[in-house]
Amino acid sequence: MKRNLVTLGTFDGVHLGHLKLLASLKAAARRRGLRTLVALFEEPPKSFFLSRPVPLLTTALERKNLLKAVGIDEVRVLRFDARLAKTSHSKFLASYLLGRCRAAGLVVGPDFAFGRGRHGGLAFLKEACRRRGLLFAAAPLVRSGEAKVSSSRIRDLLQRGKVAEAARLLGRPYLLSGPVTRGRGLGARIGIPTANIQPDPRLLLPRGVFAVCVQGGPFRKPRIGVCNIGTRPTLDATGSGVSVEVHVPGHSGELYGRRLSVGFLRFIRGERRFPSVEALLERIRKDIASALRAG
Repeated sequence: MKRNLVTLGTFDGVHLGHLKLLASLKAAARRRGLRTLVALFEEPPKSFFLSRPVPLLTTALERKNLLKAVGIDEVRVLRFDARLAKTSHSKFLASYLLGRCRAAGLVVGPDFAFGRGRHGGLAFLKEACRRRGLLFAAAPLVRSGEAKVSSSRIRDLLQRGKVAEAARLLGRPYLLSGPVTRGRGLGARIGIPTANIQPDPRLLLPRGVFAVCVQGGPFRKPRIGVCNIGTRPTLDATGSGVSVEVHVPGHSGELYGRRLSVGFLRFIRGERRFPSVEALLERIRKDIASALRAG
């Protein structure tokens, strides 16, 4: 059985920085006739220590599929729990990475650290691999502008509505996917039918009105649409929570139960309360025209 060249992390978003590391992993494995293996944390370890979830850019399944799509041979998903948090860096290296993952070497990011108290940094790994005759490499830092490309930076951009800038760091538009569920029909009542999408609740929801690319369901080719993420303050005085609503211009067919994916192209405006339904309709028509121009 072939041994593996291994890397470890959350890889949330599988962004340009991750892709650079994965390219280094694959190239080094190819030169040595090794398989590639990613040990993938289901959620960021930070979520465990903060005792609250960190909004995700991608689910573990989405990350696994993205990693497979770029040519990783095997992905093993790990849950970061109390037992793992107490495991020393040396024990985790020996029992999991070298033992269960059959690591013939490690390729990690430039700021990588692991184990209890994050004591397993680059210096430890380099020396541990040297003693065992294993390959060790640290991939270079990937920057965009003055700052490094990171999942936390992308989350911050999305929370501020900067979806186009986030897409540049991801290497693709930010995506939300989910089944279309029955809403209250508020959009249809005013002549703008919308699909209510139910994404995984762990995913980050950028707030506002956006030009989007809609795929899946009946759409064999991507369609330009408008997505509103918010509380619909003009139409819904009950404050029933945040919803993800998508309008696809020119489509009037049934979408309930179908699964759609929405890629965020451009921020149009923030959500606000309008003085009347007529004023809201006028603004929505402008939003649709703006989205179609973006496409």
